[in-house]
Amino acid sequence: MIPRGNFGTMFAQAIEQKGLTLKALAEKTDYSYEQMRKIYLGTSAPSQLLVKELSKILGMKVDEAQQAATQDQMERRYGKRGLKALGRDPRLAAFDTVAALLSDQDLETVITVARGLVKARKQR
Repeated sequence: MIPRGNFGTMFAQAIEQKGLTLKALAEKTDYSYEQMRKIYLGTSAPSQLLVKELSKILGMKVDEAQQAATQDQMERRYGKRGLKALGRDPRLAAFDTVAALLSDQDLETVITVARGLVKARKQR
């Protein structure tokens, strides 16, 4: 499974860091495996209460987790307009999800490549 969305990606990283499975996490909460799977895949948004509970169990920062969940909800509800309202470039939405899975060194490599592309375009 590939996590989707800002919260799904954050959620997946935290689960991996704790060495848990979705099933084990569901057993630690009052929610089903299916609900955990939908949150992981970004097809369902967690409630604020669930965000707090998952943050506590997984060691995520509550405010960052709530912000990620809110961004996902706005994107689902308003599409690209929602991202623009948040002051974000809609073209970067897919990149944000992938970037969160990269190591710091991988991210620096991607940034270096992007800078090279911009420089090459300016020289044309």
